[in-house]
Amino acid sequence: MNPSVARSGAGLSAAALCAALLVGCATATTEKTLQDRGVQPLSEGELREMHARPRLITFVNPQNVTSQLETAPDGLIIASGPSGTTTGSYRIDGNRFCSSFPQRDAGREVCTRLYPTGTQEFQAFGAGGEYRGRSRYTD
Repeated sequence: MNPSVARSGAGLSAAALCAALLVGCATATTEKTLQDRGVQPLSEGELREMHARPRLITFVNPQNVTSQLETAPDGLIIASGPSGTTTGSYRIDGNRFCSSFPQRDAGREVCTRLYPTGTQEFQAFGAGGEYRGRSRYTD
């Protein structure tokens, strides 16, 4: 809402504002929404270029739990979060960033497509289009 409208008291009624906020919360960004806006996932070349040097990444999963990820060009990934620190591996498979951690999910590999949503900010979606979280490259 325009700040000058909000200060003047004009514009949406309280009920209309509440309804607008509820609808806004219910319509979270999906992979299809991003695609419909013309946003494309990072390409294999872009992913490889991004990970050609050590990277520090803040990742927030769908449950809003934050982890810090460190990646090295050789495929090493270290995740630190509320449940501790674990080491795993990652690889780039086409336009997907795939990672696995022996201590999590029996080492099952999880692959995501990263869609740019801001400067060094991305939303991650799994193979079936499910939202996997958001990341920010902080280095």
